[in-house]
Amino acid sequence: MTAAAPTTSGLDDLRARIAALRTRFAEVGTRAASAAADVAGGGAPPSEELLAQLTAAAQEFYALRDDVLETAASFEVILPKPADTVVSLRDLVPVVDALAAALANAERHRRHEAGRAAALHVIDRVQAVAHRDDPAFAPLAECQATARALHAEIAGSTASESDVIGWAERLRPFADLLEMLEGQGAMDDERFSQLADNVGAAFGRPLATAVTRGRLRLR
Repeated sequence: MTAAAPTTSGLDDLRARIAALRTRFAEVGTRAASAAADVAGGGAPPSEELLAQLTAAAQEFYALRDDVLETAASFEVILPKPADTVVSLRDLVPVVDALAAALANAERHRRHEAGRAAALHVIDRVQAVAHRDDPAFAPLAECQATARALHAEIAGSTASESDVIGWAERLRPFADLLEMLEGQGAMDDERFSQLADNVGAAFGRPLATAVTRGRLRLR
């Protein structure tokens, strides 16, 4: 059965199992060393109980190793060493570390892509703004041309952490414009004036005035 993609809780569980098995190995190993000394000295052979404990510990290790390797395969993680040479608890720790790093990278990528999608959504909504009387209203056309250029830049970006932060700042005037359009008549005057000042500073007073006078609408 194919293992599910790793999660933080899943990796914590694997680490906990490694730690618990390490403790068990130490306990069984101590008993096995004592029994080996007895055998070497001509004493009694290892007890059936000890042999059963050694067998159970080995089976638990193999089950844990299989779970770690299946999880790594499901996430397409490059192993620190070939799978057939992963034969000890020490070998499992770097594999789980590699899984943790891959999971962190995937989560970072997910956040960045979510930031890109949100940014492009704002720009797409700006393109849906229209003037009620003048389809060629120049201030709006210039604003939308700026938005289209930003759309192309964002769509083609690698979407790093700094990119996402930068987009939020550059999109703020567009978001303010949309908030003005959506909040007309339902927003307090102080907030509306603040947004109008922001839009005017970014795109020129004529565009902010057109919104204030109700000349623009969202299609």
